[in-house]
Amino acid sequence: MGLLASDQALFLDSRTRPLVQALAKDKQKFLQAFAAAMDKMGSIGVKRGRRHGEKRKDCSIHMG
Repeated sequence: MGLLASDQALFLDSRTRPLVQALAKDKQKFLQAFAAAMDKMGSIGVKRGRRHGEKRKDCSIHMG
């Protein structure tokens, strides 16, 4: 099974490893934290129009 680079970075960092280990051991705690994070991301809002953001077909190319 592979890891996302961001997951591996969180595990390798001594500041975040305890949280990663706690969430890995407790599925219910993970699901609650995940749901809270998704709710938080849902409140960010969508940027619209050229002044406020851009839509990319290829995320590695900046549309200038």
